[in-house]
Amino acid sequence: MISTAFSPGRRRPGVQPANSLCASVFLGVLSLLSICGPAAAQDSFSADVVLVVDTSRSMLEPGMDPERTSLLVSKLFSDIVPGKLAVLRLMSAGQDKDAVGMVQTGEFQPCREDPSQNCSGYTLPPEKQRELAEGRIRVGEKLRPQRGSAAFKSELDQHLEPVANSSYFGYSFATAGSIFEQNRAEDPDRPQVLIWLSDGRAEDWESAKQTLKKLQSEGVGIEAIVFGRGSTDQAAEAGLPRRTTTGPAELMSAFADAFRRVVRAPFRADSRVSAKPRFSMKPEIEEAWVVIFGDTTLSRASVVGPSGEVLANFAEDQQPRAGAYKVAYLSKPTPGDWEVRASGGGADVSYAVIERSSLAPFLLEPRSVIAGVPSTLVVALRSSEGGADIRPADLGEDVKMEARFEGQTVELRDDGVAPDATAGDGRFAATITLAQPGQTTVRVRASNSFIDRSNEGVIEVSGMFRYTGGPVALDFGSLKAGEQACLPLVFSAEHVGSVPLELKALEALPSGHALELHAVGGATRPGGEALLIGPADEKQLCLVTERRAPSSSSDGRRWAEIRMRGREDAEAAVPLELTWQVEGLSFWELYKWWILGILGFLVLAFILYGFIKPHNFPRELALIYVPELADLEDNLPQPIRSWKGTGKGWYRNAQAYLTPDFRITGSKKGALVSLEAVGARSVLVKGLGGGLYRDGGDGDWDEVPEQGRRIRGGELYRIGERGPFFQTATRMGR
Repeated sequence: MISTAFSPGRRRPGVQPANSLCASVFLGVLSLLSICGPAAAQDSFSADVVLVVDTSRSMLEPGMDPERTSLLVSKLFSDIVPGKLAVLRLMSAGQDKDAVGMVQTGEFQPCREDPSQNCSGYTLPPEKQRELAEGRIRVGEKLRPQRGSAAFKSELDQHLEPVANSSYFGYSFATAGSIFEQNRAEDPDRPQVLIWLSDGRAEDWESAKQTLKKLQSEGVGIEAIVFGRGSTDQAAEAGLPRRTTTGPAELMSAFADAFRRVVRAPFRADSRVSAKPRFSMKPEIEEAWVVIFGDTTLSRASVVGPSGEVLANFAEDQQPRAGAYKVAYLSKPTPGDWEVRASGGGADVSYAVIERSSLAPFLLEPRSVIAGVPSTLVVALRSSEGGADIRPADLGEDVKMEARFEGQTVELRDDGVAPDATAGDGRFAATITLAQPGQTTVRVRASNSFIDRSNEGVIEVSGMFRYTGGPVALDFGSLKAGEQACLPLVFSAEHVGSVPLELKALEALPSGHALELHAVGGATRPGGEALLIGPADEKQLCLVTERRAPSSSSDGRRWAEIRMRGREDAEAAVPLELTWQVEGLSFWELYKWWILGILGFLVLAFILYGFIKPHNFPRELALIYVPELADLEDNLPQPIRSWKGTGKGWYRNAQAYLTPDFRITGSKKGALVSLEAVGARSVLVKGLGGGLYRDGGDGDWDEVPEQGRRIRGGELYRIGERGPFFQTATRMGR
């Protein structure tokens, strides 16, 4: 039977507040927790948190929590926890005697928490003790209706009043277990965390410790934070980290780690703003919270990074003598360097950052193995399948990596000891041996205090192969270079399932010779991919020769073997003894197409050059051709190329002829004058027996030589002694 004493709650004379700066920093750390508070964060991530707060009178003692920082902490949790939150106080005779069935003894005795006061005596019947210990009677609970509820935060002032005369935490832990069980039925995948804020002294420690162990076995994460000069012995005995709050740094660390566990965030940072205002935002962060905290003079705060400035106005609160906090929330923040800025808050204004990313383990290797053959399993922790490997050093805490397959579980390590390649590179390795051919599902799990994620990968497992016979002899017969010969490959082996068989060369074949293994999966050569071949699959070995292969012969020489990939033992190989006779091609057979090709090219080049080499008349060359000199002014020049038959021919320059009937043709018959294109812009004019003269000026006519002369634009010519006349109508090059 438990007895307790109760007296009206009031402070003992002489109790003084604790250091306000410490409380301010403590509030700031809680502000770190508050960075998780946005509705957007609640939409993307949900947790189930129960806060157990020490509401005994001992918390008012100097050096403990006389400023009621635990109340401010609870309000911060109310602001920031995404999902469900319950705040539990200790059982108190004055508040819970009727609800739990306490019986008044009628006696007075010194109060447990304040022996200078007398309290009414109460007893608790054994059956009620059992119901409380099993969580069937819930005590001191208050459930938050929604994140950031102002009414709920206001109610916490009275709910967490430190008036309890005893510290029976076992009943509160049992109530938390009942809440977790109820919430677990609604969503079994939601992380559950119990945060214990106290002076570290539970009067019913043995029963409380058993309840904590039960909660841990059910997957509940537990964080114990001890205030001031309280004791951490009980927390350590329960296997919990020793987290104390005697100074700013410890407060920061304790509460940052607690909230990190709530939201399963892999990355965190904290510092005083004056000491280190910058922090690094990691890649692939889904959401981040930054809290700036200090004393009640904190008026404005923000964070500035690659994407601009974000005001810390997501959540804020303050408590007289405890401090104030402001929270900035970032969704999918830009990676890189960010800076914290604060106005006011005192000399020790500080900040903390939590960066949440849904890390999960991903199976990297192998994708296929051979049944019964040891292989190295490699797993990495990543934000996405194609993301970068996360190193344990990046997390600040080791990760336990496990793989489960075929009814067994192995632990993977990243310690640089074989089979792990490099210590601390974020790639965890273990040696595994899979026994069953087919597809094997490997489930990998990564866990620590704030990560508990699993993933699956599939490994193709090929079957078993064992050969104990002698060499297989194959005779390809005679063949000419450029041909190939294929023979069935038949041997007797212990063969189960599809196994990867490869062709392995034992000696280098003559040039232009190659061996190929053909099966239902395709074909492969030595050094190529292995083929998955079943025991009933047909197989062929082919000798392939190139046209330029030289003559060669083999008489039962062991050139190659068929081997199961991944094994080096003798029973994994089938030796091949090969016989052939290859006749190389003659010079004409080897090079006739080259010779014919070159000849054809030369003929084609000769033909094409016949059209390319000749010159055509310049486009701008035109003539006026008239019977009388006076007629020149009455006629327009006509381009030579407009006359039919005057273009160039095959290996013939363009030619034009002037006839007695004043026409320009491509025929020489009966012509008086000929014109020939002898360059890109050069034309030669000749007389054809009747004499040809050029106007030399001043009434002089110069006879054109028999071999002709190159004409220029604007020149005047006379045919014979009296005409006819023609004149070039454009300027020609020299």
